[in-house]
Formats: sequence, C-alpha cells, structure tokens
Amino acid sequence: MPQAQQDHNAHQPLTLATLAMLGVLELAGCGRAPQAEDTQLNFPVASAGVAPLNREDIPELKGFAQIYTYPGGVKVPVLHCPIQLTDPDPDNLRKILFAVPDKHGEVLDPLTSPWADPSKQAFFNCHAFALGETLGLTPNDSVNGARVNSLGYENPVGLLLPKFFDLKCSFEGETLNAPAFTHHASLSSGDRIFLVNSDGPSIEHLHSGRLVKRNGENWVVSKLGEDPLVVTPIDTLLLVYPTTRIEAWVPKNVR
Repeated sequence: MPQAQQDHNAHQPLTLATLAMLGVLELAGCGRAPQAEDTQLNFPVASAGVAPLNREDIPELKGFAQIYTYPGGVKVPVLHCPIQLTDPDPDNLRKILFAVPDKHGEVLDPLTSPWADPSKQAFFNCHAFALGETLGLTPNDSVNGARVNSLGYENPVGLLLPKFFDLKCSFEGETLNAPAFTHHASLSSGDRIFLVNSDGPSIEHLHSGRLVKRNGENWVVSKLGEDPLVVTPIDTLLLVYPTTRIEAWVPKNVR
C-alpha cells in the first residue's frame, strides 16, 4: 500500500538536535480502536508499575525533553512536545483503516481511556502508550524507538523492554505473517506488541501497541503518528511498517 508506506516514512522520528531547533517532534505513533468485544480497552494512566526515580531537564531542550532515571540506573530521554502534523491528506487515516478487506480498523472511543482523549493525541507516541503505566508514562510523553544520536543514548525502548518486561513470544521468518499472529493462542489482552526492524546496523522499534481480542482474533490498539488511538488487525500494521519481527512482551512477573 504505497500511500500507507509513504506516511510511515513521514512519521519517522527527528533527532533531538532537530527538536532543539524546531521545538517540535515527529514520531511514529499508534492508532485508534473500536468498540471491540475486549473488556480491557480502559487503559489506565495512573502508574501501576515502576515509576521513574528522577526526571532531569535536558538544559538545551528544557520544556521539551527530560532524562528519566529508572531503578537499576536505566536512563532514557522522554520527550514532552507536540508531534508535528505532516500528513497533508485528511483521508489517509481512513485509507489505512480500510486497507485490509473485511477487516477494517476503527477509532477508539474517546471515553474509553484518558489515552484516547482528543486533546492529548498530539503529545504522545505509540511507544509511550505501549509502555504506559508500567513505567509511569502518561499521554504527555513520547519515547523514541531508535538510537538518539544527538544525546548518545541507545534505543530507549530497547533499553527499557528487557529490564522491565519479559519476552512472551516473537514472530519472524516463516511465522512473520498475519494469520500466525492473529490466531496465536498464547497471546492475551494487554500484551505489549512491538514491530521491530533488525535489518539495519541497529535494532529499531518501528511501532507498538497493546493486544486486544476482537471476534476471537488478536488485534492491536495503537497510535499512528499524530492520529488518535485505533484498533486494527496486524495485517494493517504490516502494510505500514517494514517489519522483520513482531514481539509480544509482558510486564515482569506477569504471565
């Protein structure tokens, strides 16, 4: 789907150095979700896991970014600024949601969760939503899924996942396909789903969300760029993001 692929490229994150100059940030995000059969669409905001021990302003980016320090000395940059609106086609979200015949995605009801509040959708990205309350993140935060070269930080998502989550299962090679994911019996509502590209010199987390059940199938609630939260089949996300692996993670001590 060329249009969707084009928009994925438009949603790639800028470096923090660019952010310092522009005062804006463009990050890959997640999309909205419908009235699915799943009862776990009320995603909380209040911290229910590991809160940052310290939040320190980055002097040259004060008001736009901070360094969060977590237990074990894990430090990652977290951004607090609007995602730049880059999509000139107001119908593009609809095109993405209807890209898979007979498996249309939908926008999440704004009353479902504080994460679905339209007034907040410009301030957080898909990874902040996926990691969420487990790491004390809120709809005011964005977390990059690639190395932050301007600050010398490795991939923040790559640092946080193995420290505070357990890998439940992954899909790659012959299993990297929509049916394998959609009907995988061990996946559960609330699992954190990450689409990964490991073809380059470093691993990039291109997109992420949370698993929900819909008509007995595994779908994903996520945020696509500056758009609202949506629920889509994995087929849709595989059309948009050049993925080499899908990973399902759960907060540590949760099975």
